[in-house]
Amino acid sequence: MEVVGEYEFLTLDVETANQNRRSICQMAVVGYLSGECHVLIDRFVDPKEDFGFYQTRKHGIAAGNVEDAPTFADLYELFVSTVQGRPVFCHSNFDQQAIDAACNFHQLPLVDVHWIDSCHLAKRLLPGQSAKLKSLCEHYGVEFEHHDAMEDAIATAKVLGRLMDEFNLSVSKCASIAGFERSNYYSYGGNKYESESITYSAISIEVCQVEEFVGKEIVLTGRFIRGSKSDIGRLAKAAGFEIKNTLTRTSQFLVYGVGADEGSGSLFTGKHKKAVDYNERHNQGIIIWSEHEFFEILSSSQST
Repeated sequence: MEVVGEYEFLTLDVETANQNRRSICQMAVVGYLSGECHVLIDRFVDPKEDFGFYQTRKHGIAAGNVEDAPTFADLYELFVSTVQGRPVFCHSNFDQQAIDAACNFHQLPLVDVHWIDSCHLAKRLLPGQSAKLKSLCEHYGVEFEHHDAMEDAIATAKVLGRLMDEFNLSVSKCASIAGFERSNYYSYGGNKYESESITYSAISIEVCQVEEFVGKEIVLTGRFIRGSKSDIGRLAKAAGFEIKNTLTRTSQFLVYGVGADEGSGSLFTGKHKKAVDYNERHNQGIIIWSEHEFFEILSSSQST
């Protein structure tokens, strides 16, 4: 592999305090060199925002953990000096979007980074294999504790090392496969999923009514992988949600699929962008879940 700076590549992972991507509460950057992972940044971050119940349940970070932590603005110079101009892999575009959103919120320049989506890379290289980080770690025998930024960044680096060895890939080749495009917070830019790659699979969970969801309004948008929009709607209804077709400022939940309407140049639908706008500009507090997050939350709520 070619070496950029001291490392062949970097990986980044963040955790957020709530549904706002800017609300970074933990950040980790790992450098990869000759099969070894080197932790360059591993910090709690004070987002100066409230912590959401669902986010804390997932990663275990609460307000007490970040009480004396620096803000993103405090860590900005360290972060820039670590990643500036280098190839940085994130396992999905979420982490890069969070960094951009935090930069915008703190009125800081966007960081000049060559972002590469390792999840998209894995989907293209291993079409029959789940591209979830946990599944890829199981596939390659990588042990880690999920939903901890440092653990996830290390796991991403190890999985990438195995992928690159298996397919004899350089970092530049990975970039050409997965795309070097900046994934804008309101539009995914050039990283588009082809419609033929979207395949439905059977929904295998049983859903019972969840007290905290009863009567709450939820909007579904985009195309889904694990079933049709009607299938997803039936699960939401079974959990107690009321399905709404129109997104308003009083909407409470939104679930988005991986793709927008056919022919659109963005992976975000209009409803998804509107929900983000309501939250960012008007502090509406709409809880936004990806399809994957929706299924994770439904599954965990059935086991409690």
